[in-house]
Amino acid sequence: MPELYKLISVLLMAGFKYVVAVMMALGMGLSFFWSVIACTAGGMLGVAAYTLAEEFLRKRIMALRRRKGKKMFRVNRTSRLIIKIKHHHGLLGIAFLTPVLLTVPVGTIAGLALGYHWRELFTYMFFSFLGWSLFFFGIYALTGWNVNEWLTGIF
Repeated sequence: MPELYKLISVLLMAGFKYVVAVMMALGMGLSFFWSVIACTAGGMLGVAAYTLAEEFLRKRIMALRRRKGKKMFRVNRTSRLIIKIKHHHGLLGIAFLTPVLLTVPVGTIAGLALGYHWRELFTYMFFSFLGWSLFFFGIYALTGWNVNEWLTGIF
C-alpha cells in the first residue's frame, strides 16, 4: 500500500510541476517502469484538467482584470518567451518545453490560447511527457548518474 501512495503523489505532482515529480520519483526509489508511467500519466491528467478548466479560468481572469481596470494582456518575460517559441517552433516547441521550462498549466493554457486544437495539444504533450520521462529515468537507469542531484542544482 505505501507504494500506491508514492505513485499517487508522483502522479498528482506531475500535473502541476513535472520536474518536481521526476525528483520525487527518483527520491522515493520507484522503478523505471512505474516512474515513467506515473510522470507521463500525471502530466496528461494535468493537461486534461487545465484543458477543461481553460475557458472558465480565462473568462474569470478577464472579468477580474476588467473590474480592476488593468490591461487584458500583460507583456512579461514568460509571455514573450511563449510567443517567440510559437513563432519559431509552433506547438512542437511549446509541448517540448512545457515539462521542463514552462509548467503544465502555463504550457496547456498557452497552447489553447494560441489557437491549437485540444486533440493536437494532447498528442504533442503526451509524446513530450513520455520523451522527457524516458530521458530522465533512462539516464538514471543506464548510467546510475543521479539526475536528481543535477536537477536540484539547476532549479
